Amino acid sequence: MITGGRGSSKSFSTSLFLTQLLRESGHKILYTRYTMSSTALSIKPEIHSKIDLLGWGGKFKSTENQLDCLPSKSVMYFQGIKVGEKIQTAKLKGIEGLSTFIQDEADELTDESIFDDIQRSVRVNHVQNRIILLLNPSYKNHWIFKRFFEKPYPNTTYIHTTFLDNYKNLSTDWLLEAKNLKNQDEQAYNHAYLGHWLDLPEGVCHKNWEVVHHWPEGIEYSKSYGVDFGFSSDPTALIELMINKKNREVYVRQIVYSTDVTPYDLAQFCKQIIKGWASIICDSSNPAGIEEIKRVGLNAKPCKKGAGSIAVGVELFNSYRVKVFQSPNIVNELERRRWAKSIGGAAPFPEKGNDHAIDAIVYALREGTLSSF
Repeated sequence: MITGGRGSSKSFSTSLFLTQLLRESGHKILYTRYTMSSTALSIKPEIHSKIDLLGWGGKFKSTENQLDCLPSKSVMYFQGIKVGEKIQTAKLKGIEGLSTFIQDEADELTDESIFDDIQRSVRVNHVQNRIILLLNPSYKNHWIFKRFFEKPYPNTTYIHTTFLDNYKNLSTDWLLEAKNLKNQDEQAYNHAYLGHWLDLPEGVCHKNWEVVHHWPEGIEYSKSYGVDFGFSSDPTALIELMINKKNREVYVRQIVYSTDVTPYDLAQFCKQIIKGWASIICDSSNPAGIEEIKRVGLNAKPCKKGAGSIAVGVELFNSYRVKVFQSPNIVNELERRRWAKSIGGAAPFPEKGNDHAIDAIVYALREGTLSSF
């Protein structure tokens, strides 16, 4: 487990992995980030720059997604857990003879079950097996904190670096910026530069949620869907809900969360995956999109809106215990949605943005719960 704050160097961890490749034969190392594009932009350039710096160019052969160590015949694979809209867990855990799993920027991985699936495939018996997480600490509700930091985890080595370990390589202006933040907001400084874990701040709109690893069944839950339309800059969100109104509990998971999805595309996708007459509650500002879904034979309806509906929607969302299943984009919104600064004693109001999945959830929760606004 390697953690750090802003300005800490990746040189230590990168040199560690390369040394492992050189000195230990028979290794297959899977080096990942959450998205494939992040892998290409960050991991591979860092690895190649370190090889050049150490003068080891003749010891390695590099292809697009693979690094072979010629002396030891060990190999490192570069992959993203998510490619496009698909999670490729099955492909990653299917690598035969995997001895090491490295997850860079591990705080990006909000679904613990994905980590579990991949790490179980690290099970060869002729070399030392390793799981390595690299991250800048985020919030204490993250599964990594709960699993590894609330109390020491067995058979785990913790390495924590900060900019103080990399001081001589940082510019005077950069160090001055760190000093100024420490004087202005020591908690923010401790998080950003010293790598401390944060409690969810008081300004967060929603604290009534947790990540779970199962999806419920049973007659006490009613299935519903919520849709928030988007296209170019904003994602279209299709969220499935299992609602227990008696216990004020709802399980949610993202089915679609993507830009460039037309109403026609969404309707055709809904036709494939939604069976029966489950309610699909949609953003009422797009009647054409709702009509597209209705025309494929599904039970699409506009949500109810009116004066104060956003504030009431936040209140409704917060009245449930929300269980988030395999949905990193929902987690991302919940961690980042803040209350806007109140002006002149006005009632609290959420900041705009970071709400596409949340809006879709609220639309579905309103169905049969609130009659009007």
